[in-house]
Amino acid sequence: MHKIAVSLAGFALVALQTACADHQSPTPPLASRDVAASPVPINGGSDKLVSLNDACDPASFSAAGAPCARPGGRPFQEFIAEVISTHQAGGWAIAPSPIEARVGQHIVVVNRGGEFHTFTEVAQFHDGSINAGLNHVLGDPEVAPECKAPTVALVPSGGTQTETVDEEGTELYQCCIHPWMRATVVAKR
Repeated sequence: MHKIAVSLAGFALVALQTACADHQSPTPPLASRDVAASPVPINGGSDKLVSLNDACDPASFSAAGAPCARPGGRPFQEFIAEVISTHQAGGWAIAPSPIEARVGQHIVVVNRGGEFHTFTEVAQFHDGSINAGLNHVLGDPEVAPECKAPTVALVPSGGTQTETVDEEGTELYQCCIHPWMRATVVAKR
């Protein structure tokens, strides 16, 4: 139990530092990304809607330095205990997956959770997080190189991000903060 308490304290401090640093950084998102403060229309059904979900509890997550802007949810200590045990947390997911799309179609990603997430294209899935505290809890696995870019777009609670499907084939996306949140996009002409 003492190890968990130390990990929680370390995670909370790093989460707060990471959140503050990210909010103060004026780094623009990648050109193919449009991060907005509220959901956008789904163009008469021609765009694909993807949800970023989590189950954070605002009181316990915010007290631990990991802001959460949704009602209800799981307490922070339960979240950390599950991540330590299984290297993932139920309720933190990208849906649907796989995503079938056509070249030229837009994927509109909506953060329906309470925490910040990313929807980042990666060459291959990695188990590491860009949050040093969470990465430590995960056992310090490797972080996807694409997640280390200074232009990774954070999607706030209620925010959106739009990706354009630009080529045929299979593309992989994951959350750089919660790396078990993964989606596969299968694009056809």
